[in-house]
Amino acid sequence: MAYEQVETMRPLLDAKRRLTTLEAQGGLPVCRPKSLILCLDGGLFAWASKRWRAQRVSGFFGRTVLPRSHKGRTALVGNFGVGAPAIAVLAEDWAAHSVEQIILIGVAATLSPSIKSAEIITVHSALGHDAVSPAYAPATAIHAANPTLLKQLTQQPALQKQARALTISTPYRTNQQTIANALAHNATLLEMETAALFAVGANIGIKTAAVVVAADAFTHHQWQPIPNWHSIQQSLRIAYQNILTRIQHN
Repeated sequence: MAYEQVETMRPLLDAKRRLTTLEAQGGLPVCRPKSLILCLDGGLFAWASKRWRAQRVSGFFGRTVLPRSHKGRTALVGNFGVGAPAIAVLAEDWAAHSVEQIILIGVAATLSPSIKSAEIITVHSALGHDAVSPAYAPATAIHAANPTLLKQLTQQPALQKQARALTISTPYRTNQQTIANALAHNATLLEMETAALFAVGANIGIKTAAVVVAADAFTHHQWQPIPNWHSIQQSLRIAYQNILTRIQHN
């Protein structure tokens, strides 16, 4: 039984019911991919769409394209905004439609000097201090990537480094206590989506994973801006190519 699904807590609206309405109106996406990549970086999305000669198709919100080499089995979605609410709605809609696994790719702030800017990190778990994950799992939960999908991704040498993230909704309210609490729970990354994706995936029964590139930093008791945005973009491209390769092999 889904989390908190006692009678008075049952949602009055869910993705399957909404999709039934969309289908009656002819508004469902024509494509039925099994894998979905959620791209949080606009530059990466534009590059990947062009590099893989992706075909634009109808989606739910944001922009959806199909890399031609994957013959409709994988969809890439971008330009949908940021934050846990957008991720949760997209994940539920696509899962109700056809998708069996979702991989997020984006950037994160590092909380530890051991993680350098432009490093590619596969997130194995996340603490949920966001507004969404408590609706899908107990607020005290540590949300984990799907172990099978995590193992598949980390077979790629470029995706082998792993870490835990702290997912928040208010980056401009990050303070020393935020960082201390994260580090006390072995979280060395700070971002805004991963815990929500993992919580939704576990709740509705789809595989989820996340790969991020370390960008800015909260270290030495202060915020450090991104030192070189070009290197971040290069790492995002490498991460994306490795994700596509691994999806194609499974």
